[in-house]
Amino acid sequence: PWKRSVRLADIAYLNDQVEAAAVSFDGDVWLISGLKGDLEKVTWKRFASGLHEPMSIVARGDELFVFDRNGIWKLVDTNSDRECDRYEMFCNLFAQTAETREFPNSMKLGPDGSLFISKGGQEGTTRGKHNGTVIKVAPDGKSFEVIGYGLRQPFIGVHPETGLVTASDQ
Repeated sequence: PWKRSVRLADIAYLNDQVEAAAVSFDGDVWLISGLKGDLEKVTWKRFASGLHEPMSIVARGDELFVFDRNGIWKLVDTNSDRECDRYEMFCNLFAQTAETREFPNSMKLGPDGSLFISKGGQEGTTRGKHNGTVIKVAPDGKSFEVIGYGLRQPFIGVHPETGLVTASDQ
């Protein structure tokens, strides 16, 4: 009913992969149900909207996190109606510019509950302090550390048991 484009950027599986949450580049988060069996009854429900070019979503237990140009958001459903009631800024301590290529490329969950993010590094006119970096955000969102830099458009992977971080450069 909102006449929105659904250009998916990332997907996080929930509930032992029976359900998923997906984020679109246009700023919406969708809950997808019925991902088991013959897939005859797959349904989509918009959970959140209004995010600024998000490219990553992570589920940490029952919590959903989205990485967009403003930082990492925690999306909260306070009354269990499958719609986001509260958008909490979880972490925006790292520098972010308005540079068109400093995308919030990817976000992955570490084995200790920390979040790893990668930020675009192509620079036109704006040089940001954290362009082209891979950053580890503490599980509580109150601190971060740069663990890699000098990348163009990095996408990352994190081993779920060892925490080994790998990055592609595009």
